[in-house]
Amino acid sequence: MALPRQILAQSQAGNAQEISIPPPTGGLNTRDPRDLMPANDALILTNWDPSTDGLMSRQGYESFGTGITGNVESLIEFKEGSTLQLIVAAGSRFFTLTTAGGTATEIETGLTNAIWDGAKSGANMILVNGADAPRQWDGTTITTPSYTGDIATPGAATMDGVHTHRNRMYLWDTGMSDFYYGGTNAISGNFDKFQLSQVSQTGGNLFMMESISRDGGAGPDDFAAFILDTGEVVIYQGSDPGDATNWSLIGSYFIPPPISKRSAAGFAGDIIVLTKSDWVRLSDVIRTSTEGQAINVNPSKLSGAIREDFASFGTLEGFEIDIFGAVGKLFINIPETTEIFHQYTVDLTTGSSARREYNGVGPRVWTVFNNELYFGSTNIVYKADTGTDDDGNDINLSASQAFTDLGVPRDKKINRYTMYITSESDLSIGFSLAFNYGTFPLAATVTSEATGADWDLATWDLAEWTGTGAAREIRFTGAGTALSVAAQTTIDIQGQIISWYRATYQYEVSTTD
Repeated sequence: MALPRQILAQSQAGNAQEISIPPPTGGLNTRDPRDLMPANDALILTNWDPSTDGLMSRQGYESFGTGITGNVESLIEFKEGSTLQLIVAAGSRFFTLTTAGGTATEIETGLTNAIWDGAKSGANMILVNGADAPRQWDGTTITTPSYTGDIATPGAATMDGVHTHRNRMYLWDTGMSDFYYGGTNAISGNFDKFQLSQVSQTGGNLFMMESISRDGGAGPDDFAAFILDTGEVVIYQGSDPGDATNWSLIGSYFIPPPISKRSAAGFAGDIIVLTKSDWVRLSDVIRTSTEGQAINVNPSKLSGAIREDFASFGTLEGFEIDIFGAVGKLFINIPETTEIFHQYTVDLTTGSSARREYNGVGPRVWTVFNNELYFGSTNIVYKADTGTDDDGNDINLSASQAFTDLGVPRDKKINRYTMYITSESDLSIGFSLAFNYGTFPLAATVTSEATGADWDLATWDLAEWTGTGAAREIRFTGAGTALSVAAQTTIDIQGQIISWYRATYQYEVSTTD
């Protein structure tokens, strides 16, 4: 892909020319073919955080809560007055943690599963998992509330979805279409049935309910959005499904089918949904939806990866999205096995994406607690985006820049690639080049001097460099002739955050066509 002229800086010395290119701040691109990919995008971008200022290595993670038994499958924030707790469901137990972390406090045992959903109304939170009777938590005591009315027929224990909208609580079974709603500010007692199945055009099951705001906050003009597993989104205005004068259908819209019941999150008055083909903003997709089908006219750069992940791992538990509002990022969790997970991050301002892999642990579930990011694993809760190592392990960075013709659409000889990084201490960098949209060579290692290492284009090499100071220049020299070129690097770090702000190629234009 030709480089945009505004990011080229060429200087000529004899027959040699040098071109400066940016790091892949455009982020991971799994949507576009290699020959059409923007030059500041990446074929691979793992454990880097792209921004408008460059690339920074991601922060690490550290232990936050121990004393937990089982796989942590649910993390839910509870806040009431001065009480701020993290509710943890693991194995057959409930635990709580405070902002201080430490050893978790067990509050209940004997539960059927640990996949719970929670919603707060007033001073209490209702928790449901589709197998046990709903639980009520007030920050001190956990109880089992009583339910009457229509909900008594299937049984409240079958409910595994809960949401509070305009001071009214809604419960549903994700294996059914209909939902149940209580009285104003009621968390128990009589819950009536609303037959969404009579409204749905697709006959889908109700996966999620979210609130849409006109002004980005929560207020009397919010809409209720019911998201079905078929991708149908039914939107209502009003606050009382039992009152025809206070509950009106806005319309049915269509998005690609969501992956799981943890596939939606509200953000800035909109809803972001993880679907089987991409992550989408509800407001963008419903404008182009037609009767019975969805058209995503503006797929994200993660669309290729999400489609592949669903095709490979779609039957596994663990797909979810979370919004980390403090840094404006979307987090997508992907299960590869029951123990191995990877993630994608999306900067919600720029759209730039990256992949994450956490060394030594499998993040099973995520949440934002006290405006900071946390994840649960086996027997433990970790705090993410903190520190400079993965709980004592290295952070493994990798990047493959997009192919570029360096602004010269003809063959040229590549003499040297230079990487400009700021770092606090020593680094070891694995490096390789690929040509003409091909694959990268396999790894081999060689030790270099501080000024840079010569390397063989047929194999990977490892350049070690040392010294102190903020800005570092790492040069890799060699030879290769091609129309297009792409560089790939791997770096393992611990105890520091590094920034990558520029790279250059030195080349000579071929004298023959």
